[in-house]
Amino acid sequence: CFFFFSSRRRHTRCSGVSWARRCVQETGIRCLPNDKNIPGYEKFSNEALKFSKEQFLQRDCEIEVEHCDNRGIIHANVFIQKKNAAALLLEAGLAHVHTVGKATVKHIDIYRTVEGAARADKKGIWSGKVQLDFTAPGKKSAGYKTLSQNQRALVSEIADATSFYIQDPTSKQLGEIEELLSEFDEDKFGRLEPPIKVGTPCVTQFSGDGQYYRSKITKLHGAQDKYKVEFFDYGNSEDKEGKSLRKMPPQLINLEAQAKHCRLAYLKVAPYDHDAGEDAANYFREITWERKLQADLEYLDNDTYGILLYPIGQGDLTKSINALMIANGFARISSCLLYTSDAADDLLCVDLGGRRIIKKK
Repeated sequence: CFFFFSSRRRHTRCSGVSWARRCVQETGIRCLPNDKNIPGYEKFSNEALKFSKEQFLQRDCEIEVEHCDNRGIIHANVFIQKKNAAALLLEAGLAHVHTVGKATVKHIDIYRTVEGAARADKKGIWSGKVQLDFTAPGKKSAGYKTLSQNQRALVSEIADATSFYIQDPTSKQLGEIEELLSEFDEDKFGRLEPPIKVGTPCVTQFSGDGQYYRSKITKLHGAQDKYKVEFFDYGNSEDKEGKSLRKMPPQLINLEAQAKHCRLAYLKVAPYDHDAGEDAANYFREITWERKLQADLEYLDNDTYGILLYPIGQGDLTKSINALMIANGFARISSCLLYTSDAADDLLCVDLGGRRIIKKK
């Protein structure tokens, strides 16, 4: 290894092969990027690079090639004096396990074991002092998962009747976040520094009330120095100028997002561009906005929760928001076979305003 682009990507001179000099990158791990906008990232990125140079620079190495990507980068397992370079970074708490799609990683079981030990010892990035990009607030989950949870619910944002956000108004963490932001001093925390990337957390003012809120970058508007941000504790978004975006204080960075993106479980609801979409959205707002509600979380589909929504104190499906949307002609039963539960069966067969909804075979 004779040149380092980053802590896990290096230029390597190889003997006895046609590709004498190539950029080689370890598979199965990722180090934190050198991002000045996220507390701790620059520090641990530099530590990982320093560690890699001390361990591997100008050393003979063995390479197990896994594949070569379309940029010519060799993805491989690298060994220095028979020691796995990726495992050494994981052991020091300077990297985390990372896989892409369904790609297989030969030593993944070893990597997970080593990472688990570093987590337990709170080494490096596991010290709790940084927000890790793979557990960032609002980051999407993958796949479908059945749930059995319930909580108090306050609808905090409505895109239309098919897409909305809820908070738990009893959450102590929400109160802690609001208290910390009430004392936020924009002069103490600098502006985000370029390059500003999608997913970067920040603090900025909401135009509706002038108060500071946690947010993250969701879209870049070219060279205009304007960005779309999502206030992930509430679910709403707006465009902001770069000069208004402040770095997030470390004590706020690891607190989980307080708003859950939701849809009404088991239903196909009229979207806003449907003939009945605007009426559906207005009716949904009328029966939910600023109301005390409770939510049964039935499933998680990627980043969206499917929920049964009730007025506080109600557990009768015929009185649920889901049933009211059907009874008023703004929704129908979803035919998706994933959504099967006792609650779904009950909802499919309840008497709604004289009409009996029968489950399709």
